[in-house]
Amino acid sequence: DLSQEIESILTVSLEKEWASIHSSESPSARRKRLNLIEKAEFERLTEAAAAARADAERRIADAEAKRAEAAELRKVAKRLMEERILASQAAAAAETAEQERREE
Repeated sequence: DLSQEIESILTVSLEKEWASIHSSESPSARRKRLNLIEKAEFERLTEAAAAARADAERRIADAEAKRAEAAELRKVAKRLMEERILASQAAAAAETAEQERREE
């Protein structure tokens, strides 16, 4: 989950920054290290965002495919209903014809 990934990255970042503030590093070394950490975290966030986007696009494509399948199934159901009505009408007409034939 993207929000959990972001929270994890930010937590690690804060912990590292807190540790660096309280360490005996020189300000220059600390700044370089923090810049490297920020760069790595930015890359991880970018990758997580790209993965989330790809997942969303895949889900959208799946939903569109299911919608198209549902539309096709509705067409088939409509055609079957029409055929059922025609078969019922044909059976009624055949029964009427049979009754008329018997009456003659």
